[in-house]
Amino acid sequence: MEIEAPVQIAFSLWVDTYKMLKDPHGKDAFFKEIIASYTCFQEKPESKFNKWNHGHRKQSHVFNDSFPKKERVKIGNQDTSRENVFKKELISILNKLTNANLDTIVRQLRVSFQIDLMEIFVQVLWDYFKRQPEFQPLYIKLLESVYQILSDDDILEMNLLWSKIWNAFQQEEQWKMEYELVEQSHNYDDFCEYLKEKKKKNAMAQGWGRLMSLGMIRTEPYTWVYQILEHCHEQDLTNVVYKSMVDSYIEQVRDYCKSLPVGLYENIPSSILHKMEAMKEGELSKATQFKIMDFLEDVQKMKLSKK
Repeated sequence: MEIEAPVQIAFSLWVDTYKMLKDPHGKDAFFKEIIASYTCFQEKPESKFNKWNHGHRKQSHVFNDSFPKKERVKIGNQDTSRENVFKKELISILNKLTNANLDTIVRQLRVSFQIDLMEIFVQVLWDYFKRQPEFQPLYIKLLESVYQILSDDDILEMNLLWSKIWNAFQQEEQWKMEYELVEQSHNYDDFCEYLKEKKKKNAMAQGWGRLMSLGMIRTEPYTWVYQILEHCHEQDLTNVVYKSMVDSYIEQVRDYCKSLPVGLYENIPSSILHKMEAMKEGELSKATQFKIMDFLEDVQKMKLSKK
């Protein structure tokens, strides 16, 4: 089958023919109305962005002026002061502390420690004492390692910082439980808060006993015990709330005394033991009575072992 060759017509012929047309199309008015009514038939300005000229898109200065770029939100504390940097380094060190890496952490702490920021060091360490009592023996070892690199004047200054916290603890009666918190502890969420606060009080009691064992706080060790036991004797034990509060105070006394050096623990003044004995006969909960009995028996064993 023979394929016919394509027919070619000169473009100039089409142009000349178009010029010869004088009469408009029969639907010319209809076409113009459609073109005027629908934007899809209208040409867009070249400056506008479309899919055909996206490679040459121009920035709109009006848009940039009206809507300036927002600065990216920065996450975390952006305080770059020496104090904040030191505090963050200290927190990082304490968060990594374990029995296995104690020597490594001690070296890191000695390098990071700054004499003029000693107050920050004491405050951060005390916060950890309150939050993680199971790590207190390690915190004490860290503290001892810092004392070894201090001068006599610096040791005196650090002891004054610890004494300042201790005095505030007694004067502000930070060992006391809040009545409302104990009263509302029958709700699950409030009960969790009550237990958290109770553990924190016990942790502080243990911490003070350990700090006194190292001689960082020089005071009569049983003054606070007398204070807290006197408060217990003043409570109305027919009130279940006060009864629960006294249970917390007994735990604090027990944990504090057990954290003291053996020599002090086995020589607890007899007046304190008599006060504890008298409380045992009061209207306490069974759990509190058992705690008192356990404490008195433990002290008695210590005394006998000494003999």
